[in-house]
Amino acid sequence: MKNKTILLFFILLIGSLVSCNLNDYSRQLGVVNTKEKYAFQVEKNDYKLMVDLKEVATDFIFDIRYATKNNFTGEKIYPSNDAFLRKYIAEDLKKANDSLMKLGYQLKILDAYRPYSATIKFYEIYPDGDFVANPMVGSRHNRGTTVDVTLVDRKTGEDLEMPTKFDVFTKEAHPNFDDLPPHIIENKMLLINVMKHFKFDVHPNEWWHYDHARWQRYPMMDLTFKQIKDVAESYKEEEYDLSL
Repeated sequence: MKNKTILLFFILLIGSLVSCNLNDYSRQLGVVNTKEKYAFQVEKNDYKLMVDLKEVATDFIFDIRYATKNNFTGEKIYPSNDAFLRKYIAEDLKKANDSLMKLGYQLKILDAYRPYSATIKFYEIYPDGDFVANPMVGSRHNRGTTVDVTLVDRKTGEDLEMPTKFDVFTKEAHPNFDDLPPHIIENKMLLINVMKHFKFDVHPNEWWHYDHARWQRYPMMDLTFKQIKDVAESYKEEEYDLSL
């Protein structure tokens, strides 16, 4: 009973620290939390622009889990099933998908850009730094440089069998866990190798999680999907004006 009381105390303490120090962590990490600041960064460096993956290619399949209750939180976190990545990183993802399509497969997008506030919420619900990013350091998803994906067979439209389901926080989810049937290992390694070829490195604990090799170039963000869309639309209008 005493051990359970101590464990409960530490869980509550972690939750309290996360909630109380949100603003402090955000400032220390340089999280971009205003549309104006993000728009200024895009104006200076267009590679920082976030783009909608649905506009990058029509061949992605989307199953944005955090726009539904079908995720480890049991809650709807995102207001819509949108998926955003930085401009040139999105282009690399398209190249990966184009390559996979020649082999008879397609990428299914499960998550992409994730607002920093969502990272806070995830950690409050599941404070395990092995699988859920600690808000003290943030997530690479917050940078718009990371994507969660799986593979779909183009002929059948079915997901390929992988080591685990998405967001299953067990050792079986580790990319180097190989106590699996040969066909599952083959599916996993196909995804890992193709993504690696196009500059995406698999996370050491999650077979579905891929960080672009240039993730460090980009700041963390805590903007809504609407704010990101607004800046993208403004950018398009400016590009049009410049072409006149």
